[in-house]
Amino acid sequence: MNEYRMRRWEGILSALWFIFCMWLIINGQREISWFSLLNMLLGVGGLLVLLFLYNMRFNRVDKH
Repeated sequence: MNEYRMRRWEGILSALWFIFCMWLIINGQREISWFSLLNMLLGVGGLLVLLFLYNMRFNRVDKH
């Protein structure tokens, strides 16, 4: 695969991951329980991983 297709798939998978994590957070707010708190924390953790992967692209050591 060329780089354009890889970037496109990466963008699609990132968008799907973002939607899934947001669904976990929103779905966890509907009910008050330990399980829903765990869902929300997993969603926030997934968003943090997505943000880390996005920032890692621009903070590589070889680019400085």
